[in-house]
Amino acid sequence: MITRRGRLGLTFTVILVLVWTLTPAPIPIEVEIHRTKPAINKGPVSYEQKLQNKKLAARYAYLAFGWKGRERECLVALWTRESRFDNHARPLDGAGRARSSAFGIAQHLGETSRDPATQILRGLRYIQHRHKTPCRADSFQRKHNWY
Repeated sequence: MITRRGRLGLTFTVILVLVWTLTPAPIPIEVEIHRTKPAINKGPVSYEQKLQNKKLAARYAYLAFGWKGRERECLVALWTRESRFDNHARPLDGAGRARSSAFGIAQHLGETSRDPATQILRGLRYIQHRHKTPCRADSFQRKHNWY
């Protein structure tokens, strides 16, 4: 028997595969870069990489969930506060030690992937599952300092 969580995961995967395969050509350069070889490095993330991550997040949010306009603005505000779209971001204390297991663009707890696309998809799925929309997640984060 498939649980509700399993059905949601399967549905999300099918939607992403369909959206990904049905995306009309030509594909904008910011997505083409991530489709061929995501910028995964161990050093500091450049401003250009952060811009690419932001564009990729907006594109995935629209393609997978239909979030645009105000929802896109809320997502950008939320993840700018969390990580500034740095796929290597960690919350640090005053001594430079990690405060939690949060990592990456969405500051997902226990995140291990350095791939921006993977972090973005996991973050979007979390927002949809827990808060339904980026604006609701943003509002919750402003009140509680976590989401």
